[in-house]
Amino acid sequence: MGEEKHHRYVHVDNVQEDTIKIPLRLLVSIVVMAIVLVLGFFTVKSGVVSGMFTGGDISEKEATSKLLNWFAANAQESNVIFVSSSKQGSLYEITLSIDGQETPIYVTVDGKNIVVDMIPLE
Repeated sequence: MGEEKHHRYVHVDNVQEDTIKIPLRLLVSIVVMAIVLVLGFFTVKSGVVSGMFTGGDISEKEATSKLLNWFAANAQESNVIFVSSSKQGSLYEITLSIDGQETPIYVTVDGKNIVVDMIPLE
């Protein structure tokens, strides 16, 4: 006697698809948070709030003044005259005439350190 295979098909008229319902408040909150994160990223990258993260940079003029005051206090016997200044990346390059010889001296943009010599890598 042979085995017969029977297939049964069931047809259901009221089948509901599986859906996830997200509350409107949650959806709005997620969208608002995403917008705030994107705007915050671009604001930080643009430098608008960089002072909050870098500890506050000082101006070129302030760096020059701090450097001249340092020389006045620590090298009183030298004749120091300001020549020029410019920003070089994260340092201010301040050129001074020290006893008649022009010397570039670098001050960090936060005004906390003096760098006597800079050696470029490129």
